[in-house]
Amino acid sequence: MHARFLLRWPFILIGLIILMGCTKSKPGGNDTSNQRDLDVLVSDADFWVNEVSTQPDMVVRDTHRDREQETRVDADAWKQDLPDLDVLVPDTDFWVDEVSTRPDMVVRDANQDGAQETLVAPDAWDWDLPDANYFYTPGHPQGAVKDEPAMKDLPQKVDNTALGTHTTIDAVAVVDSQVFIGTDTGVFQVQAGQNGYTLVAVPALDTGERPVAITKDPFEQGACVVSQTQALCRQGRSVSLDFTPVGAATGNHVLYLVGSHGLYTWDGQKVVAAAGPGQALRGVAGLGGGRLAVLGDMGVAVGKPGDWKLVKYGSGALPYQDCKSIASDGKTLVVGCKKGIAMMKIGQDTWKHMDAAPGGLPARGVRSVSVNGPVIALAYEYGCGAITNGAASHVDYYVSHRWLPSDDCRVAAVDASGTRWFGTGKGLACIRLQQQDIQQKADWLFQDLKAHFVRMGGFLSPSAFVDKNGHYHLPDSDNDGQWTQEMIGGLCFAYAVTGDRHYKDLAWQAIQNMFLLVDVPAVSFQAKGMKRGFVARSLCRQDEPCFQDKAGLSNWHLVEYKGQKYYWKDDTSSDEIVGHFFGYPIYYDLCAEDEAQKKAVADHALAIANYIVDNGLRLIDLDGKETQYGHWQPDRLAIALDGFGPCMAKYQDADTCASAAFGGGWLNSIEILGLLLSAYHMSGDPRFFNTFKTLILKYKYWKLAMGNENTFTITKPAFQNHCDEELAMLSFTTLLRYESDPQRRAYWLSCLKWLYEHVKSERNPLHAGITAIFLPDIVDAGTGARSLWEMPARDRRRVEVDNSHRVDAKSMGQDRFRREQFDRVFPYDEIRTMWWDKNPYVKVADKGMEGEVNGPMAFLTAYWAMRYAGVLATPSK
Repeated sequence: MHARFLLRWPFILIGLIILMGCTKSKPGGNDTSNQRDLDVLVSDADFWVNEVSTQPDMVVRDTHRDREQETRVDADAWKQDLPDLDVLVPDTDFWVDEVSTRPDMVVRDANQDGAQETLVAPDAWDWDLPDANYFYTPGHPQGAVKDEPAMKDLPQKVDNTALGTHTTIDAVAVVDSQVFIGTDTGVFQVQAGQNGYTLVAVPALDTGERPVAITKDPFEQGACVVSQTQALCRQGRSVSLDFTPVGAATGNHVLYLVGSHGLYTWDGQKVVAAAGPGQALRGVAGLGGGRLAVLGDMGVAVGKPGDWKLVKYGSGALPYQDCKSIASDGKTLVVGCKKGIAMMKIGQDTWKHMDAAPGGLPARGVRSVSVNGPVIALAYEYGCGAITNGAASHVDYYVSHRWLPSDDCRVAAVDASGTRWFGTGKGLACIRLQQQDIQQKADWLFQDLKAHFVRMGGFLSPSAFVDKNGHYHLPDSDNDGQWTQEMIGGLCFAYAVTGDRHYKDLAWQAIQNMFLLVDVPAVSFQAKGMKRGFVARSLCRQDEPCFQDKAGLSNWHLVEYKGQKYYWKDDTSSDEIVGHFFGYPIYYDLCAEDEAQKKAVADHALAIANYIVDNGLRLIDLDGKETQYGHWQPDRLAIALDGFGPCMAKYQDADTCASAAFGGGWLNSIEILGLLLSAYHMSGDPRFFNTFKTLILKYKYWKLAMGNENTFTITKPAFQNHCDEELAMLSFTTLLRYESDPQRRAYWLSCLKWLYEHVKSERNPLHAGITAIFLPDIVDAGTGARSLWEMPARDRRRVEVDNSHRVDAKSMGQDRFRREQFDRVFPYDEIRTMWWDKNPYVKVADKGMEGEVNGPMAFLTAYWAMRYAGVLATPSK
């Protein structure tokens, strides 16, 4: 993942800059000796706490720096004079009495069902060894969202090479179901083919100058083009103009032409001045029955030559001042303006308008409008768009190379099928409606995953670089383990739902590479007399292009394992561990073919778990030091339980206190608790459950796991870390799959509920799917399904998406990387190509990322989580 977060704490005068990461590369931490019985170093105190020893005393090594050796009793034996204090756990609707000896507490309708419930406090939870074989499976929630086929707007390939260097399109029109475009080099007709659309020159309409409009030929079948100096139709019919036209329309077997100073008609023989509405004109549209709508500098005049009704700018019908485009399909009239559009139903003469504002149009400056039935196509000064009226009314906005050859949108047209055609500064764009359902996307993406994103036989790569010949090149990734394990979980959800062993077979391929991430670095560790169990970030094998690139890099280590040479990468982070303890246990429960596979999975997962526990809940690297972010021990997580201020007063360590207080303690506590329960499940070894118990009872990890307003990485937009959201969701999955005690489980569910309530506005389908596995009643599965339906499938290029000029949302300030944000998430096909650790609110995303293609795992893991939870149904066939 990417740099976890840069946090600013505003109440420190100088300002503390605290870095807590998601992409981790540099080793760090304290260099400590080998420990036994879960010895944990208490930060900045110079003494060791033996958590499992029954001895009350411990030696303090010169804590006051006066060279005197002192003896104190263990912290559990200290006398504490504390008041009986009830503390509200945020957003859980119940009170926790932290110091009372009464074990019971009343839950005030925590499930919002009108019933009063009773839970017990952590000290009185059932701490007998649970059944190690237990794992949770979701039920069958009522009212699953149907996966109904629906019409989706999808970009279509257009070959613009016929335009040469003159790619600016000035006119687009649909005439008798044919699409024509005009550039300063001539007129082209659009033709459909197997590989998209091509442009073919139409010599009879070639003008050699900038076209103003293309419209239906009023005299016969075909089109006419109006340029700056002439009107030209097929069969050689043309006329020179002694004025500069600004628009044209067809009606009553004549061609209506408007210049800035008047209205004219051409009957195929001569151009005649008509009785205009008496204003400087900007455009014209035919309404049928001989009626016209003429756009001018005073407003819109509707009627016939000599009989006009003026709708003035600033009136209730036309509340805008600066309108530059007009179009009609004979049923609806549309006027495009700087600050919105106005629409009139022809025959009713009733006007409606839509402002460029939150809840309305996404951008200002409508250059061109076109209407055909329920669809209105719009060319803005930046980007293109469409409005669909009717039962499925919605507003679409198109920017970036996902949709357009250029965001310089000039002209718009829409045909009878609802297909949108846009002329831009760099060619023609086509966006066609096509029926699809979510499962169709999932099936195609699974095949794409197998065909293009499997590296070294089993790494499921998060991205690829595609060359001009269409060849995929897969680089190694710092998070190869995490992303692969995340998809392993998704594949096993798919197998559990469908029984299709193709999912299980790919998951087994991937699991074997996960074994290598443990076994290959073990060669280096055991050579130094250290234990097996460190897990590498990534590997490069000798037959891969990346292998030679790693030579000489200090954080890549060359070893030979089973006849193959590998480089493995060190400084593995907590993120990677989260991924492994998401994928390994799900495979163990849902995909393992037999006991031999279960044993192999457990052997590697437990090697990691034992290594972490043996090293005091730290991930120790080959140099004997803790990796930069591989820590879950109490002296890093629990030191700020009373807040940042008390932590600083006691430890004088801004980085550690800030991490513990503002998000790190919350996230890492959930991570380690889930790891310990899953390790107990796969081993039956009581040491994992007893460590779990110690962290909860002695170090109050139960309290850490409940977020609050000071969990800035979730609650504050300026510090919000979407990487942490994803990691927490994965960690809650592991924790809740193996928590069998009803009392503890109810509490963990309240912790998950707190998280989901804070992130649900993102409409993230992975969040929805994971939460629905455990809390289906609080999840809006429809919004998650909508996001899956919106997500691009066949075009997952990481292209720059600049939405900074949008006005249909409010600004929300900067994010942790100082990027400007909106206060809502736009449709998923109108924002960056999403990966679940990325920020969906940013105004400008993925600048300079051209050429990289996202793998399909983000979609697939989310989709199968929703299917496994039972909140998304299969399509109706």
